[in-house]
Amino acid sequence: MVRDLTWLSTARRPARRWKRAGWLAVVLISVSAMGFMWRGVSNASSHSPSLLSSLFASERPIVDDGWSPLLVDVAPSFDPLIGMQSPGVVQRLERTRLREGEPPSAALARLGLDRDDVNQVIATLGTLTDLRKLSADVLCDVEYDATGPITVRIQSALLVEHLIERKAGKWSGVAIDIPIERVDTAVTGVIQSSLWQAVMDAGGNANLIDALVEMFAWDVDFFQEVRPGDSFRLITTKRFARGRFLGFGDVEAAEFHTGGTVHRAFAVLEGKDVIYYNEQGQSTRKQLLKTPVRYGHVTSVFGSRRHPVLGYTRNHNGVDYGVPTGTTIWSVGNGRVVRAGWMNGFGKIVEVRHNNGWLSQYAHLSQISVRAGQQIRQKQRIGLSGATGMVSGPHLHYGLKQNDRYVNPLRQRFSRDVALTGKSLLAFKARAAALMEALSRVEMARAPVGATGRSPL
Repeated sequence: MVRDLTWLSTARRPARRWKRAGWLAVVLISVSAMGFMWRGVSNASSHSPSLLSSLFASERPIVDDGWSPLLVDVAPSFDPLIGMQSPGVVQRLERTRLREGEPPSAALARLGLDRDDVNQVIATLGTLTDLRKLSADVLCDVEYDATGPITVRIQSALLVEHLIERKAGKWSGVAIDIPIERVDTAVTGVIQSSLWQAVMDAGGNANLIDALVEMFAWDVDFFQEVRPGDSFRLITTKRFARGRFLGFGDVEAAEFHTGGTVHRAFAVLEGKDVIYYNEQGQSTRKQLLKTPVRYGHVTSVFGSRRHPVLGYTRNHNGVDYGVPTGTTIWSVGNGRVVRAGWMNGFGKIVEVRHNNGWLSQYAHLSQISVRAGQQIRQKQRIGLSGATGMVSGPHLHYGLKQNDRYVNPLRQRFSRDVALTGKSLLAFKARAAALMEALSRVEMARAPVGATGRSPL
């Protein structure tokens, strides 16, 4: 805002005429000039609250430079007693992002802070966060009123903002948690080439794929049992912070159709953990998982086969998964490690004994992460895949014994973990019915005509 001061130059014109008048006219002209100036000042009051405030106020004009996202043209307040400007509302907001390798002090200086303010703000910020951890693209805002910078906002983390304010010439700050907005959403898809692609095409991401596999890992072998035309639908939430998508929340309910069978799961919060149950209130968890890896493909099944190294036919007492060296291998169930080391053609191997006479084997590992005698949990990492022992390439050999006899891991049906009872079951069934109704309103995606191919994951 630029003030109109042309009236002030008009008021001063009579003063420049004094030197041109004769001594005789001095008194008359002086009297006339005093009256003229009095009228000028009176007229000037229609332009500005006071002459003193116009002379001494250091108003800073607001200029739209095409960069500032917020430009507010608000007249500052004046104190008629002293004619000095007092702080008003925010007039300007300057914004930038921290550049690669740039210290935060440089970004603040670029936003218009002087050296003293920069030093004070940096000192205050250093008490709130580790300045060394501020990475490139950190958002920095500076708000100005008529007196100068009054507020600095630095979003040092995805969900944390540091607010630093100037009060009485000193800067102080506080860390603020950025609120998360949650929006309910449904995701549905049909498998054409792979589950991964189907979820991605439906607007999901890798975390949502992991959640879906995790929910049904005890009932569905995603390496062998998933076919083109299988479908899914689920209800979850999208999480946003100031309009920025953060990711998906927990899946509240899900339905997976495969091979003419419908699998359903509903979330129940137990402490800090989310546990999934089917519509009867039985846990989707079972004693043993279907597979010991998250992703991979079956390269050799259980039964008689020609050995790739020895060259003759013999029984293959397990299932081979084609995975690259270094893939995480987990235990299919809770149990105790009974072997962890080298074993002839198996190379590096881990054996885990479980309840009810079950024993699982994980062979050809490149690294072992457990020791004999150790108690481990289901899905705990026991090692990394590799190519040790008598092999033709990197893979995982997974064997399963029941009562000391090898069985086909792909054909086993295991008992469920737990089931809800009493009031917990009644409450769950009421909630599950509401979620079933919500799921039924989500139109199931359909496969396009002519879709072919098979690559489950």
